[in-house]
Amino acid sequence: MSIMYINEQGAYLRKQSGRFVVTKKDDELASIPEAAIDKVVIFGNVQISTQAMSELMSKGIEVVFLSINGKFKGFLEPGYPKNIFTRMAQYEAALDEERSLKLAKWFIRNKINSQKMFIRNIQLKRWIDNTKYLPNELNQYLILLQEQKNINGILSVEGAAAKIYFSIFNDITPPPFEWNGRNRQPPVDPVNALLSLTYMMVLSEIISQCYIQSFDPFIGFMHQLEYSRPSFALDVIELCRSLYCDYFVFLMFQQEVFQFEDFVFTPKNGCRLKSEPFKLYLKKYRDFFNTSDKYRLKLNKFISTQIRIINNFF
Repeated sequence: MSIMYINEQGAYLRKQSGRFVVTKKDDELASIPEAAIDKVVIFGNVQISTQAMSELMSKGIEVVFLSINGKFKGFLEPGYPKNIFTRMAQYEAALDEERSLKLAKWFIRNKINSQKMFIRNIQLKRWIDNTKYLPNELNQYLILLQEQKNINGILSVEGAAAKIYFSIFNDITPPPFEWNGRNRQPPVDPVNALLSLTYMMVLSEIISQCYIQSFDPFIGFMHQLEYSRPSFALDVIELCRSLYCDYFVFLMFQQEVFQFEDFVFTPKNGCRLKSEPFKLYLKKYRDFFNTSDKYRLKLNKFISTQIRIINNFF
């Protein structure tokens, strides 16, 4: 998939002679043939012409709008979900307590198994001492999970497993960076800044896949319903966190891709990447998530596969 990322603040996307052109004042920043684009992702204050928007929609090209920090704002999706029967089945499953709990357990079981795989992977890469953390420590929570009879019990097991999992982050965060626990909205340190940004990027891709496969991203099973919260998309991202998001972020720190001075802190936006390092992040993100290896499918294929598996529960 060829994705066009636009993060230059004040830029303008327009259509011109079979190409999509990005300009800022009198400078041309990019010019890409229409046939070379599968998706457009816009960060922050970027304008788009009506002609470009219409052409993108007519060619089936999705446009995603994120804040400058990567928070999902919305998107333009060509057409509309056609399989209403899938959404009806999703609603019925969400209203059925037994099926809803079964799905919640499935999400958390797969999340814990992904955490175990993450630990094995970083041990193989010698990011941590092989004897200090044992993936099988998480097995007790897989057993406890099956014993739970309600959503509160299920979430308590998830939280206990997550506590062990997050304890590893301190040992795989190279200096001068530090891990002092998860914080967000806004993140206050570089590690949490990259985690939050990556989670939001992946969440936007999940929401897109939900609509493509006629799912409602707001009707979840593990994450309970709240006004304006994409609960189902948040359910699905739990399957992606360890082996995709977390691994990618710590790989960047282990490879010293970013330095401490690449980040800026403001009271309003918290900690985030500066403009040029952010462009490098987008390149690394594209390269990592659009490739596969023996541990991972391409992200887009993994998401679509997981959603199809979930459909079998209905």
